[in-house]
Amino acid sequence: MQTKKLTTMAFLIGLSILGSYITIFMSIALDSLPGFFAALSLGALPGGVVGALGHFMTALVHGFPLGLPTHLLLTLLMFGACYFLGRFYKKNPMFAIAGALVINWLLSLFFSSLLSYAMGVMPTPLALFGLLFMPLLLGTLVNLLPAVLLYKTLGERLDALS
Repeated sequence: MQTKKLTTMAFLIGLSILGSYITIFMSIALDSLPGFFAALSLGALPGGVVGALGHFMTALVHGFPLGLPTHLLLTLLMFGACYFLGRFYKKNPMFAIAGALVINWLLSLFFSSLLSYAMGVMPTPLALFGLLFMPLLLGTLVNLLPAVLLYKTLGERLDALS
């Protein structure tokens, strides 16, 4: 990997950590915007790494409120959401955005609800699902859409990084 790309990834991971302190609800924060942006500007794999590390740092900052196993699963799903966006955006932007939204919102919520229930963190699987349904949708949109707009605004100048 090029030094320029690694440096940009490190900078975006730092922004993710800063974003983890700007919370929307519970541990939902502005940590994934840099990951989504990295997926668009640097490529799917670097974006996935930035997104995953951003989520993990947010969970760490907030003390792993759903337990470490749940947040490790969410870290993998965050990687998947960013990777999906970066992989499909240039071919079909709406499909890529919708897929990243579904992964980061519905799949993450579904699997974290089941795992949190299995670990005894939540009394029922629906408890966490109901609690985080709207805040996680809002959090995903507040991170995803500005990343796409920023990428579209900066355009071809960023394609030189990948």
